Amino acid sequence: MVEEFSSERQLVAGLRARVSAAELGAFFGRAMQAAAAAGELIDGPATAVYHEDAGDAFDVTIGFPVSAEPDPALGLDLAALPAGPALRITHTGPYGTLGEAYRALEAELGRRGLQRTLSWESYLVGPADEPDPAAWTTEVGVPLGG
Repeated sequence: MVEEFSSERQLVAGLRARVSAAELGAFFGRAMQAAAAAGELIDGPATAVYHEDAGDAFDVTIGFPVSAEPDPALGLDLAALPAGPALRITHTGPYGTLGEAYRALEAELGRRGLQRTLSWESYLVGPADEPDPAAWTTEVGVPLGG
């Protein structure tokens, strides 16, 4: 079920790239390994920030929420989830079925006369936590108002 909530500004440190859907899995692995260098600054579950997507390519930052900007020498890119009103939905199941969550969010945005720009996925329960994909839990969010 889609719910409206007040999002707090959150920095995400990781790697940013434009990747095809076919490259996303491999990029996710590289980005998570690099983002782990943020160490004690990590302040939440693995997160992907989708700056835009067009067809079969995504402009995405994959990493972790952080409590402060990491040392620039780590070479990590920063993305910021905006503060303000947002929509979210919690999806349980394999990543291949996340489209269901996006369709629900798109429908709600459409009812409000809005379009999706930025979106994010927070991986609350994933393969490192649970071997059964049916139990994986991902929160998908979109800001309201741009």
